Amino acid sequence: MLVGFLATFLAGPAVADDTTDPFGLHTPILVVLDTSGSMNEQVPEPETQTVAMTRIMAARAAVLDLVGSLGAGQSFGLIAYPGRNAPQVDGCSVGRVEVTPGALDVASASAAVRRLEPDGETPTGPALQNAADQLRDTYGDDTTGVIVLVSDGESNCGDIPVCDVAKQIRDSGLDVQVNTVGLELEGAAEQEMQCIADATGGRYIDVAARDNLTDAINESAHGALSVQATAPDKLHAVAGTSQDGLPTFTVALGSTGRVTASDVRVSLVISVDGNPGAVLVPRPVRFLGNVDTGTTQTVTFAVRPEAEVLGDVTWTVTATARNASPAIVTSNITLSDSLSPGQLGGVLEGVRTVAVVGDSYSSGEGGDVFYQDDTEGFPDQDSKCHRTANTYAGQIWGEKETTIIACSGAVTADFFAPDQSGDMKVRPQLLALRDLAISKSSPDAVFLTIGGNDAGFGGVATRCVIGARCDVSVSIGYKGVRTATADALENAMAVLPDVTDVIRAVDAAVNDRTAQRARGGGVIPIIVLPYPQILPETLAAGRDGCVLGLGTAELALLNGFENALNAAVTNAAYTVANEDRPVYVVNDVVNAFQPNHTACEGGDLSFVNIPSTAELGSSAVHFIDANERQQLLHPTADGYAAEARTIIAWSHSNAASEQKTTGTPVWSPQVVEHDVSWLDKVFAPGGARTQAGGATKVDADGFLPETTVIIRLHSSPRVLGTVTADKDGHVTAWERLPAGVPTGQHTLIAEGSAPDGTTIAVTRTITVMPQGGPSLYAALLVGVLLLGAGLLAGPWRSSKAMTRSRS
Repeated sequence: MLVGFLATFLAGPAVADDTTDPFGLHTPILVVLDTSGSMNEQVPEPETQTVAMTRIMAARAAVLDLVGSLGAGQSFGLIAYPGRNAPQVDGCSVGRVEVTPGALDVASASAAVRRLEPDGETPTGPALQNAADQLRDTYGDDTTGVIVLVSDGESNCGDIPVCDVAKQIRDSGLDVQVNTVGLELEGAAEQEMQCIADATGGRYIDVAARDNLTDAINESAHGALSVQATAPDKLHAVAGTSQDGLPTFTVALGSTGRVTASDVRVSLVISVDGNPGAVLVPRPVRFLGNVDTGTTQTVTFAVRPEAEVLGDVTWTVTATARNASPAIVTSNITLSDSLSPGQLGGVLEGVRTVAVVGDSYSSGEGGDVFYQDDTEGFPDQDSKCHRTANTYAGQIWGEKETTIIACSGAVTADFFAPDQSGDMKVRPQLLALRDLAISKSSPDAVFLTIGGNDAGFGGVATRCVIGARCDVSVSIGYKGVRTATADALENAMAVLPDVTDVIRAVDAAVNDRTAQRARGGGVIPIIVLPYPQILPETLAAGRDGCVLGLGTAELALLNGFENALNAAVTNAAYTVANEDRPVYVVNDVVNAFQPNHTACEGGDLSFVNIPSTAELGSSAVHFIDANERQQLLHPTADGYAAEARTIIAWSHSNAASEQKTTGTPVWSPQVVEHDVSWLDKVFAPGGARTQAGGATKVDADGFLPETTVIIRLHSSPRVLGTVTADKDGHVTAWERLPAGVPTGQHTLIAEGSAPDGTTIAVTRTITVMPQGGPSLYAALLVGVLLLGAGLLAGPWRSSKAMTRSRS
């Protein structure tokens, strides 16, 4: 019975949370045991009340059990008083050091305990002072320590009262706590032991009989812990490296004992088939310090389950303290990679249908199983839009609830004007979105990726991977020789105004008064996705290549290019959001494939396989057909699922909290440019002289057959569109100039890949005339001719309608 009580004092003094314990988890413990003659008295058995052993026998058994429970290495010492042949001060024994304070040797300490025999007086005061001196001499003046003083009678030797000795020890600055155990004490003896404990911040327990010793320990000495853990009903796999929106376990840790639970630690481990750590817990252990009795602390653990580990897993929460038994809670949970709208939170909670606009990273390029027909009613079986329900939105909401307007290869201009995709023209994305928004099938949210093709990222990335070095200087006629990095960064940042215009136009298309009335009110959130980082931050040690010799310098160029591109896209989105519009940015998507599922690692969870050098031969760039090239460096279906997981996780972060919106945008059909008018083609056949809002002709040679060529306008940098080179590497197309282009001379640039994999840029100078330039002159001329023929007898309304169709 005495064993349990002695063990209660292992906790030591209450140590402040910011105090360093020089002994790790264990405070030095020094047992000061009364071995006076009275310890020879016998004690009864708890149940039979028959005499079975003496007090010294019970004490020896208790200390032996304590020694065994502490184990080797614990800082421990033992003093018996008065002790055999012990030193004396002023005629009183100071006790005999039976076990010198230090790292515990269980065998030698146990032998010393068994040798203890009672004899002599009870010099409690001198023995207590000796114990304090032993702690100071061994561990220094700054030590903390616990003295467990066990006695069966009042002190009867020593000039200084025992309680005064305890106060002197306290006043000396020694941080020691004396816990006292009285064996059937009463009167002055009991008061003496209580005073010692009070003076040093310790605890006193009187053991009236052996059978109530255990109760006394449980009720008055031990710390105790309780644990309640709240786990998700099911774990859903996540992707990327973001800390936002991860599944969480909540642990309520209570201190339910009579004394403070000291040095409390709480841990979470998730294992599979007995292997701990199968599911990553970024911070698996929490240090709570001392927890006061009767209080509760709450700890939240975020976990990062990945799709590689599925099925049933076991989670275990363990709470420990120096002076309390561990509290453990364990259970099983299912880890799933399923995706559904029910997992969403924030602004996406309750969203049932979505529309997806933008480019290849939204249409689902690389996801396979592409639609054969446009969902807009355009029979473009030859289209290269590559739309598929395997894109990120389709993976969450399903094919029936996801309308994909996005088109592979799209640029910002394709929101306002038809996109020449393959052999068919694809309707302006804004018109398709507008029709959807005012229909009975209005979406609950719009997702968007755009800007990458405007910046030319796909072309540069493809050249880096399967062509010649992409990080060397390139020659572009309108600017002379420039470094590839400078050119890439400039093109990336130049997309900001055009992306801003697109986001504003999308907002107007779905959130003006007409659209809101059509769906019964409310604004639709516009969710802007930056581009996922498709390559690692650095190459693996000792490896200067990643797929076909992509080297360190090329890697730095591409990552810098993409960082600048994403900065432009997110700044555009924040610009509109700061206008109090419902625009949100899922920045988590950037790291959806980090750190282990980039294009360098390959595998089903990353990107469309990139052919090896052996498969392609020395002239690799010539042996990849257009369809394969279009899909390079895009996620697979599993990759889009990883993006979907980051969107779900993001939806539970603060960034996805619904924002206040003000005002109502105005939708203007005039923002959408229709097809190039026949007047432009007839009266400005070369397109060298045109007006803002008019058309110009692109005619250039020398490109890699069946690759995308980007048409840019400088010095007012913006992308007019893209066109695919024919089998001879020739491009020809009409592109409409934005209405806001300044008058004066500009450079028209057709930029793409040359057959050798380098960059080629074909330029020409055009003159932008004031409004009312060649097209207006042509219209007036036609009007005069028709008037002369007596054919202009129609009403003014028809004339106005014609003007609008050409604007």
